[in-house]
Amino acid sequence: MPIAYDATAVALFSPERGKTVFLPNRQYSPLQAAIEGARLAYYRFESDPQQAARLATDLALAGFGQVEFFDDPDTGTQAFAALRPVGNLALLAFRGSQPNLADIETDLDFLPADWVYGGKVHAGFADAWNAIEKQIRPWHDKLPAGARLVVTGHSLGGALATLAAVQWKPVQLVTLGAPRAASAQALAALAGTDIVRLVNCCDGVTDVPLQVAGFAHPSPATYITWQGLQAGVAPTTLAVAADRLQGRLDFALHQFGRPGNVLLRELADHAPINYCRAYFP
Repeated sequence: MPIAYDATAVALFSPERGKTVFLPNRQYSPLQAAIEGARLAYYRFESDPQQAARLATDLALAGFGQVEFFDDPDTGTQAFAALRPVGNLALLAFRGSQPNLADIETDLDFLPADWVYGGKVHAGFADAWNAIEKQIRPWHDKLPAGARLVVTGHSLGGALATLAAVQWKPVQLVTLGAPRAASAQALAALAGTDIVRLVNCCDGVTDVPLQVAGFAHPSPATYITWQGLQAGVAPTTLAVAADRLQGRLDFALHQFGRPGNVLLRELADHAPINYCRAYFP
């Protein structure tokens, strides 16, 4: 059964309360694993042993094991890593923003800062990445020979995944609803990397920080329509505008004002489950 559009505040602010979309006895592509992995990163593994066990169980449905957890409480930054023998796949997933002071401070510290790899970077994202990178580096350095690293994240997690990709050059970078994280000069290091930058219809987070502040995206958008369909890479501006208009109209007619729903399509489209629905039948 297709995944239904979810406009609730729970889907947006508490993705960990939803069940995994992974099912037993299915084969999942690296892209699918990355998309759901970005959502599963919201499980509170750093503070709840039951959720840590739940994450490992859910990842096992997609063939992943050897799960490791990373947490920097000072910056409120979390990530997990897992390995899948099939395809020698290594998955590194970063958690996105949550409604807490640490993440809000990270998001709002948007002044450009010098980046050690060249160019400029969002200062808050750089601080969060530098803090968690120290924990992840030993895992990265001991990856099996020939391991194919896929880095992923939703929202703030997508920004951190982008910075990780600049440093570690994965075979694929997958982001869901990610903001701009760095300057074009900094992101030039990603040339040749397979990047899937998913933008779900009206998701407003993908439009910040502003380009006039010197920030850029690492690749053209892979667009998801208001109906949850894959539209491909970089559809025309006119096509996107028309699709977003339809999406906002549909939201106003069928979602606005329902108990528990958020008020705007721009918010609802940011929920990670509404990214999953385009890639999981």
